[in-house]
Amino acid sequence: MDTLTARKLIITKIIFALMLLVLISGSSGWMVSAQDGGGEGEVPDSDLALLTKLDQQERLRVIVQLKIPGLTNKTAELNTPAIHTAQSDLLSTLSSNNVRLIHQYDYIPFMAVEVDRAGLEGLMRSPLVVGVEEDILMKPLLSESVPLINADDVWAAGYTGEGQMVAVLDTGVDKNHPALAGKVVSEACYSSTSSTTTSLCPGGVSASIETDSALPYISNCPSGECDHGTHVAGIVAANGASVKGIAKDAKLIAIQVFSRVSSNSIGSWSSDQIKGLERVYTLRNSYQIAAINLSLGSEEAYTTTCDNLGSNIAYKASVDKLRSVGIVTVAASGNEHYINAISSPACISTIVSVGATTDADTVANYSNSASFLDLLAPGSSINSTIPGGGYAIYNGTSMAAPHVAGAWALLRSYDPSATIDEILYALKNTGIPINDSRNSIILPRIDVFDTAPLLRPFKPTNLTATDGTLLDKVNLMWTQSEYATYYQVFRSPKNLPETANQLITNHVVTNFDDTTAEPGIIYHYWVKACSPAGCSDLSLSDEGWKGYTVVPPPSDVLASDGEFQNKVRITWNRIGGAESYKVFRNFSDTTIGVYEFSDIITGNSFDDFTAALGNTYYYWIQACNNSGCSEYSASDSGYVQSMPTSWNIYLPLLNKNYAVVDPIKNGDFELGRDGSWTEYSSNGFELVINKDYPYAPPPHSGSWEAWLGGDDYEVSRLSQVVTISSANPYLHFWYWIGSADTYCDYDFFRLKINNGEVLKLDLCTSTNTGGWRERVVNLSAYNGTSVTLMFEVTNDFYLNSNFFLDDVSMSSVSTVSTAVVEEMQVMGDVTSRKVK
Repeated sequence: MDTLTARKLIITKIIFALMLLVLISGSSGWMVSAQDGGGEGEVPDSDLALLTKLDQQERLRVIVQLKIPGLTNKTAELNTPAIHTAQSDLLSTLSSNNVRLIHQYDYIPFMAVEVDRAGLEGLMRSPLVVGVEEDILMKPLLSESVPLINADDVWAAGYTGEGQMVAVLDTGVDKNHPALAGKVVSEACYSSTSSTTTSLCPGGVSASIETDSALPYISNCPSGECDHGTHVAGIVAANGASVKGIAKDAKLIAIQVFSRVSSNSIGSWSSDQIKGLERVYTLRNSYQIAAINLSLGSEEAYTTTCDNLGSNIAYKASVDKLRSVGIVTVAASGNEHYINAISSPACISTIVSVGATTDADTVANYSNSASFLDLLAPGSSINSTIPGGGYAIYNGTSMAAPHVAGAWALLRSYDPSATIDEILYALKNTGIPINDSRNSIILPRIDVFDTAPLLRPFKPTNLTATDGTLLDKVNLMWTQSEYATYYQVFRSPKNLPETANQLITNHVVTNFDDTTAEPGIIYHYWVKACSPAGCSDLSLSDEGWKGYTVVPPPSDVLASDGEFQNKVRITWNRIGGAESYKVFRNFSDTTIGVYEFSDIITGNSFDDFTAALGNTYYYWIQACNNSGCSEYSASDSGYVQSMPTSWNIYLPLLNKNYAVVDPIKNGDFELGRDGSWTEYSSNGFELVINKDYPYAPPPHSGSWEAWLGGDDYEVSRLSQVVTISSANPYLHFWYWIGSADTYCDYDFFRLKINNGEVLKLDLCTSTNTGGWRERVVNLSAYNGTSVTLMFEVTNDFYLNSNFFLDDVSMSSVSTVSTAVVEEMQVMGDVTSRKVK
């Protein structure tokens, strides 16, 4: 909420005195419904406030709560048909001359309408109505704050808000601002044309989820009035060279909820805000949404929580629905200088309310305060983004609220499992206590670096393990973590945390002796810091090994069993102090007459390209240093994979229901590597390949396909920006899984939208498709938005997997293509290794 100029304050006061629907603190505008049984109820004399307003104006915007028999607390999606039926039933009983529909809601039993006196009286007496509440017009409540709340220290610990989303319900967001580039993943606009306001949505519509619908000046917003939302968004998540938001790597959902009131002012109807809240709920499964920011509010303030206020019953229902799925709503307390009251909707008990502090850590004199205010955050002299690529300094609780919303995203990236109650408790019980000299109320000014370890300790730092200096153990030491009450130690001969074994738990000191280590074996160690609230992530690893007097042989020698068609790969555990290794091979399990490879090997793997097809070989390893070589290791056998002589594939004839103009470019890859797809391979492979590529199976159609995976430690990504249309919201693609990994849960395929996972497939021998299969994914949640579509495969260190992709397209049809033949038949297999 910004501190406005005197001129704007005078204009705003005049406008709202004439046009806002004034609330009386402590009173209720809620109208009692008709009596059960279908008879018409009488309107109580004490509840005539809404009718009185129609003595002064011809029409009034209201929100109606519907009576829905059998409505339960089951999931909102299952309630939606009953809600829509009740809305239709009520509208059919009322004259369109008396009632104009504004919004129908999907997840709460309410609807917003504009009525005249006859329409209002009809609603109040209808047996289909529980009650009627006023639709309130609210206003916007107008780079030193990042270090002030120590967000940069949380960044340094490795947590930046990445993967988290914050929804900003405001005057729109300039997604083209350099500091906000790539931040906005979804847009919407809910704005009203009525007797007192004009819609600010593109084309004057009342609702839109199309691309650019949340740009601040795409419609007829008065100059300067719609800068507010971009400033708020920058505080949350900007990542520019000079200005960074609290959660600098978080993304934004931009929802424009304001309407034009006059030539130089705007306001936001609560009914439009509720529609925006419903949009966030709809997107809950598409994005990891941490918080919603509401830097807006009523001019009237309330001395107690306002859950039962006539204008807030529907609002609270929406907030609670979001809270039930882990999405918190954060709101500014208001800028009216009250010392015992805060604005609506911040006064709703399930909203996190935020007041403002100054750079000097005092409560700002404009900031509304009350005993039930939740938190304080910086709100004065805040430099942030404004439309057009510029920056400006604003003051207000509008600037304080996004500090908390951004902090919420930051804390969720640190501890994704933390609940709303846990995060709020942690914020309230950490930070800097600030005494409001106006009312002696002491509240915390947030400090996220102080808060984070209360959710779970930070991971330990400065882990060191001894390198052969001790003959009886490996000694580990690390720095103590704040709030940690005990530690857990993990060990693996491979630098892969998922392969680590836990050595000890409930270890209360910051050093540990590993006496079970085998002499010479180089281990990777990790430590977790724990408290009753939970355990940290694993620390960075460090290598260590127990000393020896005679070089020991390597352990865990493994030779590949048909994994490769042109070689046998041998791996082993490294020996500390070894300078090189020798590899030996024989046709039987004996070292008599063994063949020694002449290669000088310094690592812990070796590829035997001389292995012949049809033979089984036995392999041994010796570790060597300047004092000599070890004994032979234990042996392991391996062999080369037999390669199919030909492919015999019968593909179904297809009825492809593709879009006439497909938004996916080169989806069948027949244009080759034309730049339509962005390719990434951690091992340097070409991902888009033609049918002559070595070992690749025939494409599903044409002469080109994509090959993801196919090597150890491989990460393959194929992506492009696509605009999702409501006419063709279904993604179709054909895939072929060929994995050599007998264990699941190690190699994966992921379909991602804006780096958020929407589909995950395990890649292992039990999921091999044996040929091409079609998949359909519903992307309607992204209708009207431009998104980054990504196909990704990740392989671990052993027994890799392959994922072949072809014929990617958008369609209007939600089912797989029609197959003329009964099923595909495929003979042969796919290779387990790419050729570089």
